[in-house]
Amino acid sequence: MVSSKLKFIVLAATVFLHTSVIAEIDWTGAPGLSESDKADIAKLAQNLSLHNPSSALERWRRPSDDRLVLVKSEVFSRGLRLAWREFYTRNSIQGSCASPCTERVGDWSIDGEVSAQERWRFSDGDWFVDVQLDTGISYAEAESIVMAVHRNALVNTPESNAPKRSFDASEISRIQTIDPINREFEFTIDQGITTWQLRVRLNGDEVQIYEGGGVSRA
Repeated sequence: MVSSKLKFIVLAATVFLHTSVIAEIDWTGAPGLSESDKADIAKLAQNLSLHNPSSALERWRRPSDDRLVLVKSEVFSRGLRLAWREFYTRNSIQGSCASPCTERVGDWSIDGEVSAQERWRFSDGDWFVDVQLDTGISYAEAESIVMAVHRNALVNTPESNAPKRSFDASEISRIQTIDPINREFEFTIDQGITTWQLRVRLNGDEVQIYEGGGVSRA
């Protein structure tokens, strides 16, 4: 009798905890998910030790209703540094698993693995953007690039093949190091169906753009 009551209490606590996890996730970015889908994704997050999932974002959906959803944990901030964990999950109507199939709940399986993410915040008044920085670039160097884009202050060099146009700094997603000695870097602009990769050189107070172009995913 005591054992049965204990099992009931444990089961009730588990159901309550799982229901709480579902309620804490912001599903706005993944419209059309059924309650069953949400329950499976929340359970998958628990199984992957992502104990504080905060949002789900649909990245694509195919006509077959095959979907890829990004699940993120709560974001932790320390000064200008932001950090969180995330994973991609996809459903498979036919019951086949995403490869490699390391974890699955219902129709939903992990696509890849849980990854740790880090971004750095750059701001100008009320405006801000969070950018991934690779090794070999300082915050000050990255800030020079971000602000030059934001203030439309990029300088085209004579040899530049980059388009002479302005970009929205809010769409900068990443800055990579090309040549740290010559202070040459590449920043990525994500515009939905088009991704721009533009190379710049820091020369004194100038941010000189010398190479780059866009690639359409349409």
